[in-house]
Amino acid sequence: MCTKARRKVVCHDGLIAFFVLIIIAITAGRVLLLLLSKGNNHGSSRLWDIESLANIVLPGVNVSDLNQTAPQYRALEWLVVHNNNNNDRHRSSSTSLTSVKDDDAAEEILLERFSLVTLYYAIGGGLKEEDQDQWLLLNDLSSSSHCDWYGINCDESGRVTDLLLSSSSSSSSRFKNSIMMAGCGTLPPEIGNFRNAKAINLGSNYIVGTIPTEIGLLTSVSRLRLSQNNIQGTLPTEIGNLKRLEGLYVSGNQLVGKIPSEVGNLQKLDSLVLDHNALSGNIPSEIGNLQQLTFLYFSGNRFSGTIPSEIGKLQQLIGLGLDDNRLSGTIPCEIGNLRQLRVLGLSNNTFLSGTIPAAKEIGTMMTQLGDIALSYNNFSGTIPLEMIVNLQQQQLTSLRLSHNTFSGTIPSEIGNMEQLAFLYLGSNTFSGTIPSEIGNLRQLGSLGLSNNTFSGTIPSEIGNLQRLAFLGLSHNVLSGTIPSEIGKLGQLLTGLYLWNNTISGTIPSEIGNLHQLTALDLYHNGFLLSGTIPSEIGNLNQLRFLSLGGNNFSGTIPSEIGNLKHLTILTLDGNTRLTGTVPKEIGQLESIEKVWLNHTSLVMTGGGLDDFEFCEI
Repeated sequence: MCTKARRKVVCHDGLIAFFVLIIIAITAGRVLLLLLSKGNNHGSSRLWDIESLANIVLPGVNVSDLNQTAPQYRALEWLVVHNNNNNDRHRSSSTSLTSVKDDDAAEEILLERFSLVTLYYAIGGGLKEEDQDQWLLLNDLSSSSHCDWYGINCDESGRVTDLLLSSSSSSSSRFKNSIMMAGCGTLPPEIGNFRNAKAINLGSNYIVGTIPTEIGLLTSVSRLRLSQNNIQGTLPTEIGNLKRLEGLYVSGNQLVGKIPSEVGNLQKLDSLVLDHNALSGNIPSEIGNLQQLTFLYFSGNRFSGTIPSEIGKLQQLIGLGLDDNRLSGTIPCEIGNLRQLRVLGLSNNTFLSGTIPAAKEIGTMMTQLGDIALSYNNFSGTIPLEMIVNLQQQQLTSLRLSHNTFSGTIPSEIGNMEQLAFLYLGSNTFSGTIPSEIGNLRQLGSLGLSNNTFSGTIPSEIGNLQRLAFLGLSHNVLSGTIPSEIGKLGQLLTGLYLWNNTISGTIPSEIGNLHQLTALDLYHNGFLLSGTIPSEIGNLNQLRFLSLGGNNFSGTIPSEIGNLKHLTILTLDGNTRLTGTVPKEIGQLESIEKVWLNHTSLVMTGGGLDDFEFCEI
């Protein structure tokens, strides 16, 4: 049996039993062939044998040289047995090999049938005892045409046009998890025999090994999908022969090496999806030849060097994903030519630097942008006002600039980007105040401004953002009080992070309205947050993390904290004015893991609290 762990396929000792079964099956097949040849003289010319069949589908190959467990040999046996079985049931419909050899069209169809069965066995079909020949047996073997098999479509002449055998795309419970399957198998060279195929989808079949060079023989194919397997090796240069290819999808594998320059020959390509492999080297300049390209995704690889300026020739491009690589240099100004671009993904390249080329390129020309992702790089400068002004009436829904060295202020015009759902500016050197116009972003679901030097107060207009699920304002120099309007965010807000600022005053009782909140972090606000801990905190019945340490709270801990049945971490340390006993209800919280109470004036007695330490449980 084969198991898959961390994308590596491992074959277990069950293979021994498998090989025993194979030997038994082969022996039984030979006996069957012998009985058929002796017991059925009528129409004997219609009976097939392995050697004659091999002369047609494997010309130049000596059958005796084939390993009898090889997928090609198993396919020969399967075809012979099932043809002769059909011959026994339907004598008039069976075809003799002599007639096939004299008919080029029939020979091509037989070759494709053989290639289908070989493909099945090569990828690992029938490997599991409980799945033996599952895909084959679940098809209608009484039919002389493989065009009736699940996932196979043919043209009027009987030639295969589609191989739609992705295990993840099967909607029928009868075939779910039984298409090809099992793993520990490779793509055989026979994949190149489907010369009329327009669409091939073998995704999610745990295929290992390399892509055979015979892939370059599929000169009619328009969509080739091999994603979500464990394919290794390089992308063969022969891929450049597929001049009719419109979509190449090989994401989620283990490909290495460079993208061959021959990819530039695929001038009909509209989708090139190679993300999440281990490809390296430079992005070839020949990519600029693919002027029909609408989707280019190279994310999650090891590409280095600069972004080629030739990418500006891809004027039909809608999605560009180069995230999670090792690219360096600046964003080429030619990127402004991509006027149809909706997704620009350059995050997590570390060595990309310079400013956003926005005054002309992004600000004026790229007006279709919906998602800009530049996080985790070394970009600098300000957020260009031109970009904000020219994109404000468009469909920009996501602006991700966190973890760079951007500076300056947030332009108030950002409030005009009314479609914005995600705004991440954290971990930069932004300064100034948070503009009140940010309250106009009523579609906003996440607002991340932490780890900057923002000052001033939290604008009360933040209460308008009733779709907000995440609010991160930590590690700034914000002052003033927590606005009571924050209590209006109770519908969706799950995370509220205000730690390490200089916020003063009390916790507003409206905080108790945030019924979806799982994390409330007000830690270390310069010992300026004061007053009592409001009992309304007990209403936050989804809360898992409550951090109020490093402040100046006084009075007792409200017993209502015992209502927080999901609470795992509670920090109250450094509040020297907290007094009284720790409520016994805290000790009865089954989910609690850590409690920090050091540097307070609290007393712990009874109620199961005797085992608690003042630092942590």
